[in-house]
Amino acid sequence: MTMVDVRYWIWLSLRLGPAFKHTASIISAFSDAKNVYDASCEELKETGLDAELIDVLADKDVSETNSIYSYCIKNHITLLSYDSESYPARLKKIKDPPLLLYCAGVLPDIDDNVCIATVGTRRITEYGRREAYTISRDLACAGAVIISGLALGIDAVCHRACLDAYGKTVAVLGCGIDIIYPRENFELFDEIAKTGAIITEYAPGTRPLPQNFPRRNRIISGLSLGTLVLEADRKSGALITARTALEQGRDLFALPGKVGEINSLGTNDLIKNGAKMVTGAQDILEEYECLFPHRIRIENIPKFPAHFNAVRVNTPKNTFSKAKKDDQTHAFKIEASSNAKNDLNESNETSAKAEIARDTSMLDETSLKVLGKMKKLTPVSPDELVDTELTISDIMVAMTVLEINKFVKNLPGGMFVRE
Repeated sequence: MTMVDVRYWIWLSLRLGPAFKHTASIISAFSDAKNVYDASCEELKETGLDAELIDVLADKDVSETNSIYSYCIKNHITLLSYDSESYPARLKKIKDPPLLLYCAGVLPDIDDNVCIATVGTRRITEYGRREAYTISRDLACAGAVIISGLALGIDAVCHRACLDAYGKTVAVLGCGIDIIYPRENFELFDEIAKTGAIITEYAPGTRPLPQNFPRRNRIISGLSLGTLVLEADRKSGALITARTALEQGRDLFALPGKVGEINSLGTNDLIKNGAKMVTGAQDILEEYECLFPHRIRIENIPKFPAHFNAVRVNTPKNTFSKAKKDDQTHAFKIEASSNAKNDLNESNETSAKAEIARDTSMLDETSLKVLGKMKKLTPVSPDELVDTELTISDIMVAMTVLEINKFVKNLPGGMFVRE
């Protein structure tokens, strides 16, 4: 059989499976996947492999390998094999590194970036949502790459915050690259693939089975210099990532929470046991600023006022089943208090309410005020909207919220226009 080199890695990864315990010894003995494929049973026995594994490696059928390779070529999926120059050296150093990564998008230079894993519960609280969004946004603004798992809750909020800050984010899946899981994150998946990367060690067609995710977590922490646990109870899967990070010699950070709150039990325990307490992105970035001066700019973190933390980021229901590529709603919405309309300027109240009434629940009070001051299709500078009630910081925060929800468009030259 004649195959290009990467197909040997597909074949070997299929034979050994994810998180295979003897990956390092096999690679050490044979150097690359082609040599394993070409090895005879006698040569395999000489490495000390057990009989069952030798039988598995003796299977040279490549029909599935060729199908996967064809699928990846057709769908522009990049294959990063263990011997590839693009394979992160940082990931090679972990126990049981993946032999092959399937990648949609462009993986940032992991080894030359401050990559921070952000993990936590799916059952997110308002506090967790607020802090996850703010810290992830600030990390991205300062130049860090956010690594997470595309799950609902903390993962999704962190990915969204990074995208909103025009940063780079990487999502690590516990299923095949052709399966969007959870389905509610359909649009988020698409956005990450366009500006960052979606990666997985699981072959196309692999379903999101429960046992896949603990294995996946070692990649999330392995790509990262540090892992930040934002909210987690004592049984959270996020603590698996935390333990893996420590085993890999990575830094561990945790967001403190209210004593007695279920979602804070895990993070508070981590802090008691030595994890660095984090109350802002600076607490993380100060660990790496000197090591990556060409990447990290702490001064780029926005000086947003405290009320920005009231912003909530949610995932809508049924996005996957109803969305079309050319007509999708935003994957995350900003919720506001029920009385957000009451404080609109009287002169703009009637027209503003008429146009945005159906989407009022997406906006906070300040965003509604700013929107009410803008004339439709008329470009405006944020400085022009400053008044006794709205500072420039208030307005910039509101513009971020309005842009997320597609009420305004950011134009060249720092101008915005109401759509």
